[in-house]
Amino acid sequence: MIKIVDISATKEENVKIDGYIPIDVKWEENERAFGKILYWRTGDFKKSLFEVGISEVDGSIVSFTLTLVDKGNVEFAENPDIVTPLIEGCPLFKTDGIFNENGYFDDKSDIKVGVSNDSLRIFFEKLPIVSLVQNGRIMFGLTERKSLAMIEISKMNKAEYQRLLLALGW
Repeated sequence: MIKIVDISATKEENVKIDGYIPIDVKWEENERAFGKILYWRTGDFKKSLFEVGISEVDGSIVSFTLTLVDKGNVEFAENPDIVTPLIEGCPLFKTDGIFNENGYFDDKSDIKVGVSNDSLRIFFEKLPIVSLVQNGRIMFGLTERKSLAMIEISKMNKAEYQRLLLALGW
């Protein structure tokens, strides 16, 4: 699992939800500022795929994309509140020693998705979330060992919600 090593100041994100790729979020400031982008990919690589772009220079998040998700792993319900400390900022990821020579770290796992009428949560681990990092509409849930357990996109409007349903095949 990918780990967070530090938190930087918040940065403006660009959230895109469309009928083909369910979720695509970019931090253009990070993308323009740094050279090579490393990619952490997870899912079963057949029916589910999630990818995070990370700056090789400082580990800042550049983007994340939910490309595919198995319909059997999507649950429609109100997302319960996560009661834990909240830190304002943008995560910096551990990059040394985990990416291959091509800049990829493939981490096979089950992706679970929770959809409510105004938010979407993508779960990567079953371990409890003990802290949250909030950057605008995006919240990162961390385990006790600082590994990424969840990402939430909040404050979806009705048009985004409808496009998400279309992309998920509902």
